[in-house]
Amino acid sequence: MSTQSLAPFLIVTLAVLVVPGPSVVFVVTSTLRQGRAAGLVAVAGLETGLTVHVVATSLGLSGLVASSPSAFGVLKVGGAAYLVVLGLTYLRDARAAPHEAVPAEPRGRAGIFRAGVLMDLLNPKTVLFFVALFPQFVDPGRGGVRVQVLALGGIVVVLAALCDSGYAVLTHCLRGRRPPGGSSRPVAALPGGALLCVAAFVALS
Repeated sequence: MSTQSLAPFLIVTLAVLVVPGPSVVFVVTSTLRQGRAAGLVAVAGLETGLTVHVVATSLGLSGLVASSPSAFGVLKVGGAAYLVVLGLTYLRDARAAPHEAVPAEPRGRAGIFRAGVLMDLLNPKTVLFFVALFPQFVDPGRGGVRVQVLALGGIVVVLAALCDSGYAVLTHCLRGRRPPGGSSRPVAALPGGALLCVAAFVALS
């Protein structure tokens, strides 16, 4: 992966991570109900599940490149098309706040951790996101496909941990206060625009 392609990767990853979704709601809910420590435990669980996805993706993509480079090319084109569809879907739904279900709050920090792990492991959108995004930034010609995917995945996990932890700390600081009003539509549209930009980058590169 080149330095030139790292910037779009960071932009789209941050845009998707920063916008509140089920994971953020889980962290915020855990923090509100049981405090900052519980929120950080929820973050640890979520990122543990995310790490499992990264390892599984690295094994799958490296095996695909080794067995059929042409199939990898098809996956890359299909992934770019999926990013376009996903980006348009985000833009279409930007007018409505996310209403995805959040798992029932478990008792005890061990239960929160397990719930976080399962929440990420059982999220099919996470799998699709990795399979669609990573091939756009992996260069088989540079060798070490598995290493490239693990490096990209490591970046995602670190950024996710920072973003989710930020929500936990912010929620703890604002605990008991009413959140300010205002429209969330511009923020909700960020991931859609970022995904479309990445798809355009892939098409022009």
